[in-house]
Amino acid sequence: MARAATLVVSIGVSLTDALADWRASTLWDVALLATVTLVLMLAAAAMSRQQVRRERAEQKLAETALHVQAIVDHAADAIVSFDHHGHIESVNRTAEALFGQTGA
Repeated sequence: MARAATLVVSIGVSLTDALADWRASTLWDVALLATVTLVLMLAAAAMSRQQVRRERAEQKLAETALHVQAIVDHAADAIVSFDHHGHIESVNRTAEALFGQTGA
């Protein structure tokens, strides 16, 4: 019986060459992740600044409302405010004294 000849082929690929495609795609992934992270951080910072500005504006509005209410309450003239249905919303102290009517 004849023995079959065995053919052995050896191909050598360096580790650098074998991983080249993986390294390239990984670099792109890292760059994309870094970019998205930076954009999200900038958006979060902008939203935080906007929130601080809104809170300051709301605080100022509340302070102004209290100031205006104090002026109305202590005015020498009777002041009555109505809603869009014609119902009394509020009266100041002078109106209460003159008309005997309190706010709703």
